[in-house]
Order: sequence, then C-alpha cells, then structure tokens
Amino acid sequence: MAKLYGWVGKLLWVDLSNGTLTDIPTTNYVPKYLGGRGLAAKIYWDEVRPGTSAFDPENVLIFTTGPYTGTLAPHSGKVNVTAKSPMWYPQEAYFQSTFGGHWGAELKFAGYDGIVIRGKADNPVYLWINDGKAEIRDAGRLWGYTTDATQEDIWRRQGEKTRVVCIGPAGENLCRGAVIISDGGNAAGTGGFGAVMGSKNLKAIAVRGTLGIPVARPKDLMAVAYRLQRLTTRKQTENEPPFWKRQNRYSRSFRDTALDDETKKGTVRLGYAGCWACVVMSRAGVKFLDGALAGGEWKCHDTACYPGADDKYYGTKHTGRAAWEAAKTCDLLGLNNQVYPSFVKKLVELGGITRENTGLAHIEEYGSREWAKEVLDAVAYRRGIGDVLAEDRIRCFDRIAGDLEKAGESEKARKVREELGKICQRRTEKFHGRSPAYVAGVPSLMASSIYPHMIFSPEIFLPRYMTDGATDPVLCDETGQPLPENEREAILKRGGSKFFGDERALLDRDDWYRAKMPYLARMNDTCALIDSLLFCHWPYQLFSLYPSDRLAEPEMWFSGLYPTITGIDATYEEMLKTGERIYNLERAIWVREGWTRYDECPTDSYFDRFAWADREMLKDAQDEYYRLRGWDVATGWQTNAKLEELGLGDIADELKSLDKLA
Repeated sequence: MAKLYGWVGKLLWVDLSNGTLTDIPTTNYVPKYLGGRGLAAKIYWDEVRPGTSAFDPENVLIFTTGPYTGTLAPHSGKVNVTAKSPMWYPQEAYFQSTFGGHWGAELKFAGYDGIVIRGKADNPVYLWINDGKAEIRDAGRLWGYTTDATQEDIWRRQGEKTRVVCIGPAGENLCRGAVIISDGGNAAGTGGFGAVMGSKNLKAIAVRGTLGIPVARPKDLMAVAYRLQRLTTRKQTENEPPFWKRQNRYSRSFRDTALDDETKKGTVRLGYAGCWACVVMSRAGVKFLDGALAGGEWKCHDTACYPGADDKYYGTKHTGRAAWEAAKTCDLLGLNNQVYPSFVKKLVELGGITRENTGLAHIEEYGSREWAKEVLDAVAYRRGIGDVLAEDRIRCFDRIAGDLEKAGESEKARKVREELGKICQRRTEKFHGRSPAYVAGVPSLMASSIYPHMIFSPEIFLPRYMTDGATDPVLCDETGQPLPENEREAILKRGGSKFFGDERALLDRDDWYRAKMPYLARMNDTCALIDSLLFCHWPYQLFSLYPSDRLAEPEMWFSGLYPTITGIDATYEEMLKTGERIYNLERAIWVREGWTRYDECPTDSYFDRFAWADREMLKDAQDEYYRLRGWDVATGWQTNAKLEELGLGDIADELKSLDKLA
C-alpha cells in the first residue's frame, strides 16, 4: 500500500459500555471522504441507525481532524464533532459542530486522525491518549468540576502540555445546549454535544503526543504556507477598503469598550491568542491583574453573550467585567454563551418567567452579575426553573406557554407562543431553532452550507448591499459609514469574480433568486471541502473573497496546499467534486432521517413577517437548485444516477431499500 501523507493512519474506536479500545485504519475512509466533516458523515451513516436518540448509548460521538490538521497549513486548528444532536425538535437529528485551539493537532501528534465513541460507561470516566496508546480512566473525582478545574486537575497528573477537551456540570446534567470546551474557552458550541458526552459518562479526553505527521512535499508546503501567511498579515494597501486594517487580529472586538479602557489604566492585560497555525491571532488572551476574575481567551462573539450588562448596572462602557464574567461562567459550566442569556432574557420580557413563579431573586435583573450567576447556575444544575430552561429554547418556550395556559394566563401564553412562531420561521427551525448566522451575500451562503435548514432562507437571495451594506464592515469606511455605491459595487464584483467566477454573483439582478443557485451549490460544496480538509472558514472567507487582487486565490487553499501535504495531485475543480460527494452524503443522511423538500421552505409566518420575500420566486429557485444538483424536483430526494456519479452507490442502495431514492 502506498505511504499515507497528511493523515497519521489510525482512528480510535471506543466502546464505553464494554471498555474496549480498537484501532481502525483511516484508509477505510480516506482519501475518498478526506477527513473532518466528510469522514465523520460516513462514519455516522454507517453507525447510527434512524430512530436512535441523542442520549441513546448507540449514538456515536465522533471527533475528527483533517489532512491539514497539525501541519503548516494556515488556520488548520479546527476539529469536527458529529453526532445525533439533542437540540433539534421535535425529532433529534444529525448535526456537526467544530471547535478550534490546539487539541486537534495534539491528537494527530498522538497518532490518531479521529475518535469514535459509542456506549455508556457505568461510572464517570475520561480517555487518556499518549503517543499511539489509549486507556479509559476513572473520572469520579472530576465529576461535578467546572471545565477549568477539570483541565487543571488533568494537567497536574499528566503534565501541562496535555491538551484536554471536557464538559462542565451542564453536560453532566444533560442540558441540551451544553458545549464541549477545550483550552481557554474554545467550544463545540452548536449541537448540544456536551450533553451527548455527558450521557456517556465521559468527562474528558486528554491527549499528549510527540509523534510526527508525514508530509509529502515539505519544501513546497513551506512555500505555499508562507505565501498565505504573508498575504494575510501584510499591511493594508491603498487599493483596499479600510475593513482590512480594522479586521486584522483581535483589536476590533475590544475597541472602545470597558475592557479596552482597563488596559489603558493597567488593570487588564490583553495579548494575542489563536488556534493552531493561526496567523491573524483572531482572539485575545485576557488577564485581570488584580486577580479579581479568572482570565482566559476572548473571541469577538463573546461580546454578544451579555450585552448591556456593564453600561446598565455599573456605569461603564459595554463589554466590561460583568460581560466577561457572564461569558466565562458559561464556559466554566459548559453552556452555550450565545443561547442561554438571550432567550432567558426574552422570556422575562414576555412575562413568561418572573421572580414570583421561579423563586429566583435576580431573574428580573438582566445585566447584573447576580443575574448571570443565579440563572446560569440554575440551568447547568437543573435547579427549579433551570430544569425547564435546560431543555433549550424551543422546548422551553413550548413548555412555559403550556404552563401559562393551564394557569389561566392566556395573554402571557399568547406572547410566548408568538415569539415561538418567530423562532420557527422556517419549517426546519421547528427542529433546530436557530436564526440565520449571517444575512445576505456570501456569508449567508456559507451559513446555508453549514446549517442545512438555511438552504432556502430568503435572506440569502438578497444582494448584499441592499440589506446590510450600511453596516457591513466590508463595505464601510473606518468610521463605519457606507462607502460610495461605486466602490461597494467594485468590491462585490471582485468578490463574485474571485469566488464564483462571475462578477455578477453578488450584485442585484432581476432574476436574482434563480440566478443565485449555481453560486449557492458551489458554496455548499466549498464549505463541505473546507470542513473536511480541515481549516477555518473565517480567514478563507475574509482573505480569499474580499478586498484585493493581491490576496490569495481560492485555489491556493485547496489545489495549492492539498498536494503538498498528501502527495495527491488534484485540481480545484476535482476537489470541489469531492466536496459535492460529501455534501450529497450528508443530504442522504437527512433524507434517511425524514428530510423532504417541504422542510426547506419557510413557514407561512415568515412570509407574513417579511413582505419582500417572494414565495413563487423562492419556489422557482428551489426547483432550479434541485435540477442543478441532479436531485428530484418534486421531493428534493437524490437520484441513483447522481449518487453513482459521485461514487456513492452503497448509499443509493440503502436509500432505495428505504424507498427514499427518487
């Protein structure tokens, strides 16, 4: 067999029910499915049968790296996590998330490309992996610990160079929004996989490795990686919009905040922080010099965890110590900091929960430190009303509305159900309950590729400058004011040409809905490819799409890096075909679990709320997308011909046996 480059050759198969550990050759799955998202999707297809629940021991929890992980490939610090997700409602479903940091690289240094975990241990355990050897160890002493305390305990025993992923009390108590935490706050935040880990009595996975990763063409890899690094860290040029300067590194997240003021006073120290092979250092390392609060890593979206806290209660600018403390509390407890504070606040505003009906003294004091501590503790430990809140947003809203109706408080119940209707504005958000991650333009195309329920979200069909051009930093000057229309159009043309091979791709057109379908399909395949190789979306989107002709062409991230690492020569278009295979494999999973064309359409309430959304044009675009994909237009199901073309004949055979093949 030819020597394997980029991959280290083994997957660790763990059965916690019987305590067995087995090494499986990675070549059972690669290079056909690459790694990361593609590798995990194939394992999920093979191992998780329809009807398996998220907390069933037979649900597999899959951690996968890609061929780029642990090499010099820039921004290759991501790890994919896949399982049946407990957050979807009413039917739990396949989902995947990612987290950054250094754990993925360490796993490959320890000799494994991924870990597949099934079963449930009788008592709390953790996995210890060290240079090609693995064992299951007792974690009784760790159960109940916060994520920081768990990592610190393992470091004392295994050494500070050990990399750890773990859950907090929220995962142990099966909170559906529980996350998996690594390093100083990197999280697999969507999917509720911390609860899946807790359902298996698995507290942590600790990894230490000193082995190497074979690379096919080291000198060529160094040259391509160096070029990408230089392009993404260079100074702004005259021909580039101010966005470039403002977006580089972490400073934009902290500019003109309370924490920024503290750095000037000398009470807080900020430093650069980033994942493995990150060259833009998109995070900040935060240390409170007075020792009053624990430090850690701060990412831009953490500022949205607890908005309005510091300025409302403590007379400072936004994003100060109260906001930090709330975000850090979520990390310590293992809760999704983008979910719980916001939806609990909304329930209070609607009158669904109060001080009187919850017994929580500070429930109506959103923005205070006391609110964050009291409410988040109640959720993580499922105390009182926290037991309902821990069921996540849709289940919680539904339950509270029902309780209000039983109590005769019909007006409050009506308001809660009205808000629930807004959450479920797309049919499949009845299952996932997530709003779009981005609005119009390419970021929303990326979001539609990561979150399948967003494929036909009407927002993605609007030209970017019609929706968020007034605030999008790509299209604004340093003061935040929109650039002149001709400059905005020039940027969008460059982006469309560079990313899609058509400068019209991001511009307004009369046939916009239908015309955008080729670009949507291409982005779906591209994102599947990115998540399988495996590197970060953010720099690829930022540095390949937007400002300058001097920036790296998209091909460099694929046909530039991939052959130098794996030794497998492939053109950009050939690699996109692999992305199409992976995307179709995931589509088959969704179809097997009950997905239809109907599930990709917005609900009537969505069209009622947004008058600009054209129902017939959206239907026409959906038809066109299915035709481009080679799928059946009436059902959205795949055809035997398309799956055979992509080398997925075995997938087609099973769908046919289930009568779910067009």
